[in-house]
Amino acid sequence: MPKSPDQCGTEGHATIVDNDIYYRSKKVAGSNSKEPYTKLALAPRAPMHQFVDAVAAAKDQPLVSLREAAARVMVMKAMCQAAHDHTLVNVGRGLVRGSPKRQIKTVIQDTALKPEKQRLIFISAAGILLMVALAAVLSGVVGIGEPRYGGRPVSHWVNELALSDGKSYQQSSEALRALGEKALPYLTG
Repeated sequence: MPKSPDQCGTEGHATIVDNDIYYRSKKVAGSNSKEPYTKLALAPRAPMHQFVDAVAAAKDQPLVSLREAAARVMVMKAMCQAAHDHTLVNVGRGLVRGSPKRQIKTVIQDTALKPEKQRLIFISAAGILLMVALAAVLSGVVGIGEPRYGGRPVSHWVNELALSDGKSYQQSSEALRALGEKALPYLTG
């Protein structure tokens, strides 16, 4: 006797066995999963028929409520993310409070904005690194913050003094004397 996977929702529970639907629901009298759906006395139409139509793959009939669907989406999303990250998952962590439509809207927005958030983080990090690198280059090469003489920083004159011949030695010693006390940290460091 071929049996389908059970279909569960807020409106009840159904199983398909040999092309017959067996249905159980607290809202429908006589639905006890022992008699096929076709042999049940017709009960109030709305909940039972909606559920059976959904199980039988009728279009646009919900198998579960919007709230339950949103919760299931959040659980599946958390489980997929945990499997991707190779970690354990707390499925209650991401559930949103409020109406079911708001919950589903939040789920859709979260999945839609994720690449944009990652792109924003990447661009921000790249911009910060670029600014730090530029500041490091400018402070090392240009000598930002160093006292200057003749348009050149103190470090240039100290290097000229160390590697100089007669004429450049005179120029660099003149420049360092003119800078005075401002040049002392660069001469002793």
